[in-house]
Amino acid sequence: MNNSIITHAIWLVIAVGSFAAGWKIQSDSKGNGGKDNNSSLQVNLNGGNSLSGLSAGSGKPNTKGKDSAKSGTLSAGTTKSASQLIEDFLNSNDPLEQNFLFAQMLMSLTADNAPGMLESLKGKLRGRDGGRQMTLFFQAWGKIDGAAAIAAATAGNEEREEGRGRGGPGGPGGGFNVMSVLAGWVSTDTDAAMQWLSSVEDERTKGFYTYGLVSGLAKTDAAAATDYVIELAAAREAAEATAGEEGEQRRTPYGDPTQRYINQIADEQIKKGMDTAVAWANELPDGDLKSAAFDQVAESYVRSDIDAAKEWVAKYAEEDYAKRAVGEVAEQLAREDPQSAIDWASSLPENAQGSAYSEAMERWTQKDATAASEFLATMEPSAARDSAVSSFATELDREDPQSAATWAATIKDEGTRTETLTQVARSWMRSDADAAKEWLPASGLPEDTQTQIMENPGRGRGGFDFRGRGGGGPGGGR
Repeated sequence: MNNSIITHAIWLVIAVGSFAAGWKIQSDSKGNGGKDNNSSLQVNLNGGNSLSGLSAGSGKPNTKGKDSAKSGTLSAGTTKSASQLIEDFLNSNDPLEQNFLFAQMLMSLTADNAPGMLESLKGKLRGRDGGRQMTLFFQAWGKIDGAAAIAAATAGNEEREEGRGRGGPGGPGGGFNVMSVLAGWVSTDTDAAMQWLSSVEDERTKGFYTYGLVSGLAKTDAAAATDYVIELAAAREAAEATAGEEGEQRRTPYGDPTQRYINQIADEQIKKGMDTAVAWANELPDGDLKSAAFDQVAESYVRSDIDAAKEWVAKYAEEDYAKRAVGEVAEQLAREDPQSAIDWASSLPENAQGSAYSEAMERWTQKDATAASEFLATMEPSAARDSAVSSFATELDREDPQSAATWAATIKDEGTRTETLTQVARSWMRSDADAAKEWLPASGLPEDTQTQIMENPGRGRGGFDFRGRGGGGPGGGR
């Protein structure tokens, strides 16, 4: 399950830098007979249109000037000029010192010096660390002067159009830089950031950029971020209803992006504590967004307090939106003890057992297929058994397609049986085509389905598996 695309790591960088500063100060003090040499590292960056003038935690401009330190503002900086900081940063080979210098650079960032800083850094930030640093730079600039930062981030996008798909719209780095700006901009001037995003005409590009805006807004105003995503989902649903069949054909295998947007908000709520995240998820309107949020929250909940997660999910187990969350709990239980997952699944309302049995059986088959099959043999025919057998067969098909096919044939529901047999047959065709072709005529599958399997056995194993777990796209997937 998807994590957020843009990690708002600036405070982490500054924390590391602060550690480096403290270490350096301590070393200097010891090396100078205990004299106080802190003046060489002090920062005098109060006030002005700069990152150091933004109150930590609120994301709003700090207007307290000289009293900013008392209000919690980070004002750790340096007496060095921005150009000297950049030079020192680029010339340093010490990771701790680099982090400290980069944090100081960001704290000295202003609307006036940001363009010059960007020019000095262009082409000199390389690798994963360089990408992270550029992300933080544009996010910081977005907080200070969103319009100018956006102009810089989108400059040259036309020349990078051939790179679409690599690094997002606009080529390598271009799209992610815009997302970073929006993440910062929306935290200090929400209306302006949203207005700019609404002006983007290309829907694919706008959808990509939206990840940045939602990421930033989720950190400062979860309620506003939630309302925004709900509005996007409603608009998407209305557009698809109007488009009808043509709209269905335009859907990508990556699923609904609004569900991944809501997951970004869920991640931020989880950081505030599971009680906050659970309360937030409970208040969402019923539907796909709530399903995605429950899924995301449950995934974290089971890792921190499995008993509390079981109790929470069980309360809503009969609701459609809780099915994925039920699966999350069952999967986590099955990692440690498959039998406990089965026991929990059997305690749920009948219409909620299917997803629990499915996840539990998948893990159990991986650990001990024989024990899993012995349990299946004791189950009475039901929708829950069909789900369990389907999961068992599609997990077993890689190792023993013959047995998987035999089990799949016992599924009572015709749709589930056909779907499972098709999955097993495709897997079998890839591992032993001759044996699969010999079995297919007696499989019970429709002739046209048999033909499709033989002609294209790989179909159906792409970015979306039939059990419902989609992949792909920024911030999404499992």
